[in-house]
Amino acid sequence: MIRSNALWLAAVLLGGHALSLTAQPAPKTATFSMYCYWTGEAAAGKVPGVLATRIGEFGGNEVVEVTYDPARTDVARLADALKQEGAFYAYLAPGPEAAKRSGLPASEVKVRTGHPSYVEPKHSLRVTHPELYYLDLTEAQAIALNTWSHFGGPMPNVLTPEQLQMAARLKARLAAGRTPGEPSRSGSEREEYRKTLVAWLGK
Repeated sequence: MIRSNALWLAAVLLGGHALSLTAQPAPKTATFSMYCYWTGEAAAGKVPGVLATRIGEFGGNEVVEVTYDPARTDVARLADALKQEGAFYAYLAPGPEAAKRSGLPASEVKVRTGHPSYVEPKHSLRVTHPELYYLDLTEAQAIALNTWSHFGGPMPNVLTPEQLQMAARLKARLAAGRTPGEPSRSGSEREEYRKTLVAWLGK
């Protein structure tokens, strides 16, 4: 009874929304090899629950590393999204147990040793819309815009009014062949990048 009353009070204090006492699962990471990491990164961005992506090379193949919410997606669903675009070679499992848990056929899994070498992510966005790539985007904004820039369609409505105004100024400055530096997408590093960007635009 005491616990029920406590939950009722918490719901009232939270504006009628019940308080969840269940711990959220920690994000997980999966790495996939493929023929083209530009397509792979854009395809992964379509999957609900994808939190971050980056691209690189490993063992002579291009790879995409995907950080995801395991409550919303898993390795098998990510692999399916890549297969639909013809971008999938194999899931690079960090060990034998991860390979067994993946839910993929053994022919689609390789146990890797070592780590990929990474390059600048969000290639499609950087090449086709640099005025958006160099904004102070969150990782979620960058994923959505990178997927759109690769596959086309209506531009996702993910930018703030301030970012839209900044994009126009960025486009003019980038036309002169200069950039504000490589952007950061999270935490204090993103805040520092934003300060750098604002100062660069003000010059």
